[in-house]
Amino acid sequence: MVGAMGGRIDMTIANILLMAHTNFSTCGIEFWHGEQTGRLVKPPGEAISGHHGDTVSLIPLGGDASGITTQGLKYPLNDAVLTFGSSRGVSNLMTGQSAHVRLLHGQLLAIHTPLVTNER
Repeated sequence: MVGAMGGRIDMTIANILLMAHTNFSTCGIEFWHGEQTGRLVKPPGEAISGHHGDTVSLIPLGGDASGITTQGLKYPLNDAVLTFGSSRGVSNLMTGQSAHVRLLHGQLLAIHTPLVTNER
């Protein structure tokens, strides 16, 4: 499922939170905003494709997310907790062509932002 982000902040926030609604718990939902891609990551986790130097942000939705372990990111997490409302998981950097996110509980909004093409 793909949703338009909307032209207003309230619409954007509502569309992002809609990803976490229980009616869509079995759907793979992804959104795009320019070159950025966002998706909801649920247990057991998933891989994120990209390139060295791309930015990955992990933001808990609907509460805390725990048991988070990452690979392929400059600042790895090892069995960590990301608290709902915290900015701790924002702006990490990929160290290769993929990053792996594993989590045991909760859900994460994973936002992938590629480097500008001419910066590679």
